[in-house]
Amino acid sequence: LSGALFSNATINANINTEAILDQKTGTLQLIQLKSQINNLSATGKMNVSQLNNTPVFNGELQVAQFDMQEFLKSIGLQLSQATSPALTKVQADLNFSIDQTAVKFSNLRAIVDNSIVNGEIQLTSNQPGFVNLNIDQINLPFDIKNQLKLLYQIQMENSTAVSLDIKTKELMSDLLSIGYL
Repeated sequence: LSGALFSNATINANINTEAILDQKTGTLQLIQLKSQINNLSATGKMNVSQLNNTPVFNGELQVAQFDMQEFLKSIGLQLSQATSPALTKVQADLNFSIDQTAVKFSNLRAIVDNSIVNGEIQLTSNQPGFVNLNIDQINLPFDIKNQLKLLYQIQMENSTAVSLDIKTKELMSDLLSIGYL
């Protein structure tokens, strides 16, 4: 990515929801949540508990198909190597949970151009995170050599627990054995 976030950006945002606040139990429900930020539209619901202490957020989110390159450009960023129509068809459905120590995305199902991604992601503040993604195919618009190196580094060198079920694992192994990577 290159650029300065929100420099020369125009942000058009609209969020609509029905909210139910219960001050006695310290809970907030956002139902029929609908949001639009530039060309990104999402629907879902969210429950917030422990409002009187340390809030915990749980919910579901459905992101309608949108052009990620267009969205990034609208907020002042752009993919530095984008030379083809990559990331022009992105959509996702997921569950999320956010508390003081972790951000979790579960039941993730995303379509990124022609690839289908399923799995979960957990980022924690006090220990390594966890990424478990199944990707049916990789249609990379960038230099394949650099992308395969990146995947290899994520799998082998990162302290974060990573599990990638990608049909190119064997390809990476073969390319490493012949010295291509």
